[in-house]
Amino acid sequence: MPGMRGFASLAVVAGFASVHFAAGALAAPMRCEDEKNVCLADCGKRARVPIPVCISTCQARQTACQQSGCWRGDTSTYCGLLRK
Repeated sequence: MPGMRGFASLAVVAGFASVHFAAGALAAPMRCEDEKNVCLADCGKRARVPIPVCISTCQARQTACQQSGCWRGDTSTYCGLLRK
């Protein structure tokens, strides 16, 4: 039946779309503040950098993130974060 194939295809596409959008809706947006907290938590784990220097670096990165929406880490940069 040609009509059933079209309906089945439409149902499959609708199912994938609803799962995709539902997964995106459940994820919390990333914020600059969250990244600063991760950065500060890592300060205690880094033996190569003195803790006061690490804390200052995290604070400077947060300030830059709040201005640009991009977090610039040691090895990567990613954008689209909530600034506040």
